[in-house]
Amino acid sequence: IALLNSLTTDHQGWRKRILHQRGAIALQQFNLANAERFYTEAIALQPPQQNERMQLAHVYLLQCRLDDAYTQLEKATQALAKKCPPGPVRLPIRDFIGTLINQFRINPMRLAQIQKSQLQKSQLQERQIQENRPEQERDGATTLQQGHCLPTLASIIAEEPTYLGAAIILAKELYTQGIWADLKTALQTALSIQQPCGAAIPKRIIQFWDDPEPPPDVQKLGQTWLEHNPDYEYKRFSLREAIAFLQQHYPPDILNAFYLCDHPAAQADFFRLAYLNCYGGFYADADDRCRRSLEPLRQSMAELVLYQEEYASLGNNFLGSVPHQPMIRSALYQATTNLCSYSTEGAWMQTGPGLLTSVVCSGLLPYLPQDDYRLWPRLLVLSRGELSNYVWRHISLAYKRTEKSWQNQVYPKMRFDRSTVLNG
Repeated sequence: IALLNSLTTDHQGWRKRILHQRGAIALQQFNLANAERFYTEAIALQPPQQNERMQLAHVYLLQCRLDDAYTQLEKATQALAKKCPPGPVRLPIRDFIGTLINQFRINPMRLAQIQKSQLQKSQLQERQIQENRPEQERDGATTLQQGHCLPTLASIIAEEPTYLGAAIILAKELYTQGIWADLKTALQTALSIQQPCGAAIPKRIIQFWDDPEPPPDVQKLGQTWLEHNPDYEYKRFSLREAIAFLQQHYPPDILNAFYLCDHPAAQADFFRLAYLNCYGGFYADADDRCRRSLEPLRQSMAELVLYQEEYASLGNNFLGSVPHQPMIRSALYQATTNLCSYSTEGAWMQTGPGLLTSVVCSGLLPYLPQDDYRLWPRLLVLSRGELSNYVWRHISLAYKRTEKSWQNQVYPKMRFDRSTVLNG
């Protein structure tokens, strides 16, 4: 950040790149006001601006300004059309941001409640800045106002536990209010005074690939987990082995739900929950590369290790858990319900990060009034930057250009004619 702030140039292209990077850093920290400012300034500098408009839509989504987010997606589509030569071009409005906008809009009454609480918080922050109040006083008042968001969100989730919009905003607030950091501090304090705090995550790493013999690039990534964790038990499960495991350890309804997974990604989502619930350990997706030993995560004595994605949701491509962890168990049985409910929602919602975010946030509701974080579940929620010390996510692999990639199934390469957008 200091380096970016020190850079000066009269070249519009470089100024735009600097602003884009500053916006990306602010967005990663969920500093949405600064992210909005940087991306807006970048858009004003130099066309085309489709990348900045997509990121601005991301910012507006997390601010619950859904109409503004949708407008930015439309403008991104138009900007890309102007940039490309005549002929069909990719339609950026079919982006995951659009999917989340629809999830927020599913429940208009609850959405209005969230928007009201978020608007009140942002108005207070703006008023404090305009009044030039001392930073210490401003931070204290802002924290108080942010605290008022939590009861609103908790009430919505208690009454509508499957409403993902409230869970995402609560997860964002838990980061911005420092509660994830407070939980980490509570773990460190318990270790420093040698306070008994339960069992550690087992030294075990599992992965899933439906075919018995994964492609060479997948096998190469899998080897990195062994290289950095030589004293850990490692197992990659095939589809046949996963079915045998479920038959051995679970009643028929769990296995029947697994059979309803319509894509290998959903099978992997479901199986990781089932395995971790039984035996605990760490799970990593097949496209993740291990960078260092997982022992510091295990020695934190957390009962559940996960990380926060760019949409404030809680990712599931890397998970660590003790056996029979309540949130993992709840996620498994909610995934079973989702799969058996004849829903057409994709894996991200039914069995993946959307599910995990809803379940974790619901599980934390009883603890929100409690500011003694030693009494909370032993969660370690990593930022993307913290996770990157251990794992490089979503490595580009050959299978991602095939139907084995869930994104190619959910977001097919739909295209439109450039003239349609420009004239429409």
